[in-house]
Amino acid sequence: MRGLPTLLLVPLLAAGVVAALVPIPRAEPAPRPAPLTTAQKLALWEASLDPVWESVSAAWPGTARPTIQLPFEVTSEQYGSAVTTCLREAGWRVVELGGGGYQPIAPKNADRRALAVGEYECNSRYAYAGTFDALLGTDERAALWVDYTTRLAPCLLMIGERPARAPTREQFLDPRQPFSDWNPYRSIDGGDDPSELERVDRLCPLEPGRPE
Repeated sequence: MRGLPTLLLVPLLAAGVVAALVPIPRAEPAPRPAPLTTAQKLALWEASLDPVWESVSAAWPGTARPTIQLPFEVTSEQYGSAVTTCLREAGWRVVELGGGGYQPIAPKNADRRALAVGEYECNSRYAYAGTFDALLGTDERAALWVDYTTRLAPCLLMIGERPARAPTREQFLDPRQPFSDWNPYRSIDGGDDPSELERVDRLCPLEPGRPE
């Protein structure tokens, strides 16, 4: 097989040298959204509870909606116990059920409106871990997935932790998927040693760019 003519080969080689010298731009990951402020979190949380309050208001028009605070984030297993304790402290008889559920036991002459308001207040105090990530818009959640998969999860692996396998971008963005609330921090087991969690938080902070 005959080679390329010399006059044609030289320009091709020169073009290859030039191409090799020109740096190929690398796509930068999408920036993670700025952390939500307390006011933004509270507004999102209250909006998510609107359907719950609407059912109370429909049954008892004119009932004043209680002022809520930012909730404590708990696991699905802890949720039922937390709400049960809250209602019992308010004077209601409640049975804790398996799977994070509960059932108020109210006598026939009980003030049903007071119970409904009490349930709203106690449920507003607790949220599943990752709730506020799930309340973000699609663009913000897409950026969150990029940050979790390119920064946080690899960082945890480097310091000896074993974060759960990351879902695909599509799974993370779809609220119907069981992986939509994935968070690399959830698989960390600090046991009874709080210093271990402090170490992880210091080396691989959940929020990027936070001063150590």
